[in-house]
Amino acid sequence: MTWDKQGRVMIKEEKLKFARIKSKAVLRGAGDHVEIWAEELWDDKRARAAEKPLTFEDTASALGM
Repeated sequence: MTWDKQGRVMIKEEKLKFARIKSKAVLRGAGDHVEIWAEELWDDKRARAAEKPLTFEDTASALGM
């Protein structure tokens, strides 16, 4: 990652295209790393998650418990 003179993170063009970021982005802390999402994709993901929240059983099953 590189920074500009104003302390902003510079993201390579190919990464912006991959993430479909056109103007606004969301930074999300995820354990040991940070995810950068196009704002509209993040909003869609959150809306879908709100429709069907994970239960403890879902999580335990995903972890093989």
